Amino acid sequence: MSRTGLMSVEGLVAGVTVEKDGERGLRTSGLSLDPDRPGQRWLALGNGLFRERGGQQATLAFTEDGVLVSSATPSTAYEGLAWRQSPALHLGLLGLGMGALAPGALVLPAVALLRRSRGRTPHPPAARATRAAGAAAGLTSVAFAASLAAVVADGDAMMEMVPLGSPLLSAVTTLGTALLCLTLAVVAGAVAAWLRGWWTVTGRLLFAVTATAAVATTSMLLHYHLVWLPFT
Repeated sequence: MSRTGLMSVEGLVAGVTVEKDGERGLRTSGLSLDPDRPGQRWLALGNGLFRERGGQQATLAFTEDGVLVSSATPSTAYEGLAWRQSPALHLGLLGLGMGALAPGALVLPAVALLRRSRGRTPHPPAARATRAAGAAAGLTSVAFAASLAAVVADGDAMMEMVPLGSPLLSAVTTLGTALLCLTLAVVAGAVAAWLRGWWTVTGRLLFAVTATAAVATTSMLLHYHLVWLPFT
């Protein structure tokens, strides 16, 4: 996969897992070319070689530095990842971040409307702008998640989108960049809220959660180059 371009997102959705299977075997997922058989079992042959049990009798091997190669896809090699590089961890951060951001698209405007309906004293313009940035970040995260899901749904189509260009791919990076900019505004607003005493303590704490979710989300966007230059 690419390490410096948009195709690095392939590492987020196309990982391979390897587990021990008995005394002399392995079990893998993500290597199979058959969508009906996502998992495969392998028997050790010695010297880092393994043969598939059943199936197409493919072989896989581990090099001395731990790189995994398979006879089914000889042009592709797989490196071992540290826990902090785990696609499952990154997907979890992305999912939790966007999951925490999304409700703000409805909750923050609803709170503002409720205050107005009760005749409460309006907050300062900067506080209202901060709340609007939080709501916009929530809405943008939903749109980003939908467009990214559409891109990665078909791996072959995704491989063509990068060199050929695609309006859908442009939507992903545009929304990612917008979310990054909104995150900067949300974080700045969360800090200002505590310094200037905007809202109640509960409101400030909830907005701090929103800011944390935005940071977690955009950190993954930057890692996988899902924003426009010059941010990547």
